[in-house]
Amino acid sequence: MENKVLIYMQASELAPVGGQRGYTYNLKKELDRLDINNIDFIYNKRKTINKYKNMIENMKKGKLRDILITLKSIIKYTKLIYGKRHNAMVNLNEYKVVHFHSTLDMYSARDSLRNYSGKVVLTSHSPTLLSKEIYASRSKFEKIFLKNMYKKLIEMDRYAFGRADYIVFPCEEAEEPYFHNWDEFSNIKKVKKENFRYVLTGIEKPVVKIDKEDFRKKYKIPQDARVISFVGRHNEIKGYDI
Repeated sequence: MENKVLIYMQASELAPVGGQRGYTYNLKKELDRLDINNIDFIYNKRKTINKYKNMIENMKKGKLRDILITLKSIIKYTKLIYGKRHNAMVNLNEYKVVHFHSTLDMYSARDSLRNYSGKVVLTSHSPTLLSKEIYASRSKFEKIFLKNMYKKLIEMDRYAFGRADYIVFPCEEAEEPYFHNWDEFSNIKKVKKENFRYVLTGIEKPVVKIDKEDFRKKYKIPQDARVISFVGRHNEIKGYDI
């Protein structure tokens, strides 16, 4: 096993957006700038899947798009929960450390992790339990007819937090929704207290491309109006409901 680290994210999926994709996008950008070459990402492992995924998501909103998205998610989570094989996309044994950025990715690689002897790092990124966030975003059909299947997704979070050698949060305050939404988290924190790490996240300094006056003109906002900006997921856990 070489002194190498794997960031378990596909390089082709990284983008300057929120969540794990944006976080690892900024990370890779800085690693490239510093010419650090012992930290790898995953390349070209889901090209075909991503092609169809993007095709569906870019379709015009309507019943067909909703049906295809529902079918895609049913297939994805059925395979995750009931599938016979759950191997990593690459050989993990080539790496001394593997850093997962979602409990879903980690659970998807659980067969490969069974005999992996290196260190496993987990950064959840989800503002609350990913299993709860996934269920909340499902269609009405799925919530009614596939409720029992989606209930099993808690095993994904349970496995990932239990298996990880180190658990990374940006700060202790980010753990609050986990304490409130998952009774088991208190025990995990108690048992693995020494395995928790806190790393503040950051991005490149944004450049303002339009001044306030022009922005207001563009969106027909009166110059004396009070403007409020909400940054974050549009859900209750991020306070969007208030």
